[in-house]
Amino acid sequence: MRVDIRIISLSGERLWDYDKPLPAKANLSININVMEATRTASGLEAPFMFTINYSPPIAHISIKGKAMVTGTEEEEEAVMEEQKRSRRPPPQVIQAVSTACITEAIIISRSLNIPPPIPPIGPPPTPSGRREEPGPTTSYTR
Repeated sequence: MRVDIRIISLSGERLWDYDKPLPAKANLSININVMEATRTASGLEAPFMFTINYSPPIAHISIKGKAMVTGTEEEEEAVMEEQKRSRRPPPQVIQAVSTACITEAIIISRSLNIPPPIPPIGPPPTPSGRREEPGPTTSYTR
């Protein structure tokens, strides 16, 4: 089964004034809505809407498009049956939509000079109150 993403509309709006420094912490609300898939001459088509809202209101990003699912007749029928049974799109469609849209949202965020919609990567957490010693440690128990 193959899932192709066709983006129809991209929109990004910076709401935070350029003269004010960005807040130290910002929360992101990411919403993915994939509508019910329908049969077309070339396979299945599922429209989607992807939005990112920042809090405090720094920016808003919106992406609309269609997920095109192609495969064998059995694969397409399995997608339709799973959608009817669970009332949700298949995980492969959600994954393809989120991957494509997050990539586009990162590019839009760079153009708007806002934090990208990815979690920051920091050092791994250490147990509180304990310092890590360099090098290997060995412990023996009886």
